Amino acid sequence: WTTLVSKTEVATADMGSDGVGSYVSTWQFDHGLLTFGGDGCVDVLSSETPGWQPYAGAIEKAKLDTLSNIRELAGGLFKGCKALTELRLTNDGRTLKHFQTSDMSDTKIEKLTLPASINTIGSNTLHNMTSLKRLNIECLNYKVANTSGPSYYVLYGCSALEEINLAGDYYKETFYDFLSTDAGNNLVMGLAQPTKLLINGREIHTVKISASETKNRMFNNLSNIKYVVLDKSDMSVPSDIFKGSSVKHVTVYATNPA
Repeated sequence: WTTLVSKTEVATADMGSDGVGSYVSTWQFDHGLLTFGGDGCVDVLSSETPGWQPYAGAIEKAKLDTLSNIRELAGGLFKGCKALTELRLTNDGRTLKHFQTSDMSDTKIEKLTLPASINTIGSNTLHNMTSLKRLNIECLNYKVANTSGPSYYVLYGCSALEEINLAGDYYKETFYDFLSTDAGNNLVMGLAQPTKLLINGREIHTVKISASETKNRMFNNLSNIKYVVLDKSDMSVPSDIFKGSSVKHVTVYATNPA
């Protein structure tokens, strides 16, 4: 380990409608902990070869700097971080909006929280995180970027996943219809093994679907869902929606099942 490495770097980035400009990124590595952020003007942190890359193999924990204003994480920021077991994406109430990094599959993270501020998740950001056991989701209205093929499945290849916990007060009223959203569909499709769905730490057994369209094998490997209500009159219901599921009873109000 390096006792302390602290860097301030000037990098070039695409500033969107403002064109190409420069920003200052800061990071510090100290006894296995990587703290990264910016100068208060930075809102995008994206790189395939971040400055801390030479120390990637020794990084055990990583967190956003509490003084940074990072809104987006992208690129291979955690490439080669094979000892990384903990990633903190919250920074004292400041807003991280877009979490679209790649190479998370290199990490050994077992528990990950997606904070409420996030509204975009990269389609392959969480792919093949084979150590991930528990995913805590505080964000409800997120979208999945670049959805196509297996990339459509947020948790594709997460072969150790045991629990998905939906956290936050808004889930008290909306969790029944969570699986009807694009976020919900993308989340639960492609689960590699039996996985429990929890609401604020409480295991649930019944869900209600009110969307006009559901997905093939939508309940595949959701091991604790036993009862389903399909209650939208124009709903299209695939014939294999419950294949591989633990659902025991279905109440259907749909008028045009496929």
